[in-house]
Amino acid sequence: MANFRKLQNSVGSITIDESGKVHSFDSVAERIFGYVSSEVIGQNVSILMPEPHRSHHDGYLKRYLAEASEHIIGRGRELLGLHKDGHTFPIWLAVNYVQVEGITLFTGAVLDLSSQKQTERELSRSEELSRAVLDTAVNPIITINRFGQIQSFNNSAEKFFGFTREEVLDKNVNILMPEPDHSHHDSYLSNYLKTGSPKIIGTGREVVAKTKHGALVPIHLSVGEMEMDDETMFVGIITDISQQKAVEKELLQHRERLEELVALATEEVEAIVKTAANGVITIDENGTIDVFNPSAEALFAWPSEKVKGQSISMLLSEPDAALYQQHIARYLEFGSNQEMVKGIEVQAKRRNGSLFAALIASGHRELKNGRHLFVVFIHDITEQKRTEEVLRIAKESAEQGVKTKAAFLANMSHEIRTPMNAIIGFSELVQQSPQLPQSLSQHMNTIVNSSKALLSLLNDILDVSKLESEQFSLDSVAFNLPNVIRDALQMLEYRANEKALQLLLDYPPQLPMVFVGDPLRLRQVLINLVGNSVKFTDKGVVKVSVETTDIADQLLISVSDTGIGMSAEQLDKVFEPFSQADISISRRYGGTGLGTTICKQLVSLMGGTIWAQSEQGKGSQFQFTCRLPVASDDSAEILFDDGQPKSEEYYSPRLFSVLLAEDIKENAILVSLRLEQQGHQVDWVTDGEKALNAYKNGHFDLILMDVMMPEMDGLEATRIIRRIEKESGQHIPIIALTASIMQEDHLNCTNAGMDAVEGKPIDFAKLLDTMEQTVPVDKGRPNTIKRVGGRRHPLVDFSPVEAVANYRKAISVWGDPVVYATALHSFAKDHQQDASHIAKLLEGDRYSIERARDVAHALKGVSGNLMLDRIYAVSLHINNHFRTSILSDLRNDLKDLDKAIATAVAAINKLELPEQTEVVAKRFDAQEVLKLVNALLLSYEQLNPDLASPIIDRLLEYVDSATVAPVLAELNAYDFDSAREKTIEMASSLGLNVGEQQ
Repeated sequence: MANFRKLQNSVGSITIDESGKVHSFDSVAERIFGYVSSEVIGQNVSILMPEPHRSHHDGYLKRYLAEASEHIIGRGRELLGLHKDGHTFPIWLAVNYVQVEGITLFTGAVLDLSSQKQTERELSRSEELSRAVLDTAVNPIITINRFGQIQSFNNSAEKFFGFTREEVLDKNVNILMPEPDHSHHDSYLSNYLKTGSPKIIGTGREVVAKTKHGALVPIHLSVGEMEMDDETMFVGIITDISQQKAVEKELLQHRERLEELVALATEEVEAIVKTAANGVITIDENGTIDVFNPSAEALFAWPSEKVKGQSISMLLSEPDAALYQQHIARYLEFGSNQEMVKGIEVQAKRRNGSLFAALIASGHRELKNGRHLFVVFIHDITEQKRTEEVLRIAKESAEQGVKTKAAFLANMSHEIRTPMNAIIGFSELVQQSPQLPQSLSQHMNTIVNSSKALLSLLNDILDVSKLESEQFSLDSVAFNLPNVIRDALQMLEYRANEKALQLLLDYPPQLPMVFVGDPLRLRQVLINLVGNSVKFTDKGVVKVSVETTDIADQLLISVSDTGIGMSAEQLDKVFEPFSQADISISRRYGGTGLGTTICKQLVSLMGGTIWAQSEQGKGSQFQFTCRLPVASDDSAEILFDDGQPKSEEYYSPRLFSVLLAEDIKENAILVSLRLEQQGHQVDWVTDGEKALNAYKNGHFDLILMDVMMPEMDGLEATRIIRRIEKESGQHIPIIALTASIMQEDHLNCTNAGMDAVEGKPIDFAKLLDTMEQTVPVDKGRPNTIKRVGGRRHPLVDFSPVEAVANYRKAISVWGDPVVYATALHSFAKDHQQDASHIAKLLEGDRYSIERARDVAHALKGVSGNLMLDRIYAVSLHINNHFRTSILSDLRNDLKDLDKAIATAVAAINKLELPEQTEVVAKRFDAQEVLKLVNALLLSYEQLNPDLASPIIDRLLEYVDSATVAPVLAELNAYDFDSAREKTIEMASSLGLNVGEQQ
């Protein structure tokens, strides 16, 4: 009864006339639409409809009245309603009409479907069921992806269809369908993904399935939709209804026979009705019961004589009783009602008031005397409903089990890693002891190698557990794809060289280079696949190739080799966890058997699929797709970029007084040089506290703030400056300089109060543009110089460092080969012990480990600015370890880093600087500057700028470039008269009288 009242209070009633004007609007309708009745009565009912229904309603109604061609009467439809506050919401609308004193009135019954739709959406988002629960489920359960490929196939599905799981995985689900569904399925699925219609999700349908042996079986199919990290998946739950259909067929035959017999009024009717296994009831057009067979008596616990002459509503709970009466009325009006024929699920009511789920199907016969006879067949479906509920609970339990298992694995992996790190660390210390006997050295080597193999296994388990518990999240950043692939190949180059293997990359020249996605996870997949190829290939080639597919934003990446290959049986297991080709392979080559499993899950997170082809003795090919949209041209930062300038050199419209806070000398020299070349004035400090003092004592237009500095970092300094500004009311722009690529780090800068963030290595054209956009228009001074140039740099022979530094690209960034060469020497002096310094710090407490992270971070930035590519690549890898807090694998990386630094330092020490070049500008010497100015004025008489150029170079040893810039501008324009005037003005600004010689 409570359910009846609840639904009764949920159905609103609205009456309109032939013109569409509202005549009645009950309280439930008021609650559904938010209007009071006085606001609606007399208005056109279209005010309750969103566009385009609002505009089309009147014409639609007139067309119906004129032609009666659109059968909306008596049929329920799902539509959108428009609330008074303007929001739309789903409703179920059933319309009927009546004639009152010659006037046609239409009555609409409205039900708010918002809660129902929310429930359907929640059900459609269900995650992938646990395999253990799937395999014990009574019902066949199948999961497919958005391409229709089967992703899971439980034991019940194997038994039902006759296929093994291996026979159907990654196959199109239409192999389980007869024609025409087999041919139409893909277009049907594609249409649903594009338009969301027809609505198959969350509803059950009767369809026909085809087994492996060709048998056609009727099934009830319920489909759920869920999103798994941006990938749409569909879960189908199948119920074999062959027995039910056989019963229904029998019932249908009985019903048809009964209808005939009732019409003939024979004694045989009564015999059949009395012996039918299902409840059989006959009613007239008013719902009044006539026949009530023994099965119905047993089902409802009512004797036949007590219910004859009563309404069938006494056997149904509300609102089902009222809805069934509406079905009868609709049938009588339109002459058909497929829902009644197929069967309607209702809550039936026994004599004692208890309810049970029932399916009632009805047949109709019009008798000769104008009376109507409905034969109602009632089937108790309580057990079926109970089974569905048990399955739902099992599904939820399975989902929770997956999360619990993943959390347990992750926790255990971390707990085991702690003692394993100690075992490896102390074993290596013992191994390095000079007092260790030779006989024990081999044993210690075995301990270390075995421990590392075990730790690698634990790391893989941790990755798998993170993936299963959905703790993995992908970044979405712009990155240079070919450089990511080259980086992965470079990491495996040493292992390949040991076997004399060729590592090749086939990247089509017409393919874009910059895409949006997670470069680190893509690189992890490539390292796994290429690493396997190198492991299982003794000679020949390992090749990575990239191509587009017919699907937008999708790439196909292939890794092929000429290795030992796999058999068909081995190929079937290649993506299963903890599985290698066979035991002999595992013993010979080692490995955890989790690499390809992790690849499969990462590729799935990237919106793709992975598969393999192989032939024993001839090699293997692993292919995977992934969703990688092409990056836009205005991408703020591009990871793994080659550093090539994207536009012509930038020239600052205004010149600023800049405070630079940077603790790395080489980075500070680079920034100061490039800004001063433009004409900006730069003051350099080495930490946040000094930046704070300089800010308090100086008058700067902006601050360039490095984030990670000793004593006080850039974030804290910025916070203090912003607090001071609240009292002064003056805001100074602060631009962060950071080598971090993580979004959360950039967000930390913004939250601290920084106005913009620029990455390292620095794109100076972008930095200068950001400075111009960030500093208020009333700050700085106009830059009247169109181009600053003409200075000749002494020649530097960079051939000694060609193998360790990309010096050509570096010079284009630094702008001055001498300063760049000087910075290389400074790096060789200051950073040659960085690897051992990091290793020593890692043995200390948490503070020491933080210092190690700072050293690695600084090394990454400075090596990137100096284009020391190998050092930058290894330090980037080390920084990633610090970011993920997985420090156990750093020992080998630090060895690689130490080797790379030693190689670079040896090469840099062979690099000779021009003798006349000094690292630091000379102290201002008025007499020497005056001599140079007079020499410069004399050179103008020859009308040859080449004579002035060496004098300008010497002058720049004493005077900053901003002071000399106006003179250079006129020389570049070959205007020697103006150059003379600018030179005299420059001398005057320096306090010199031209013509004086002292």
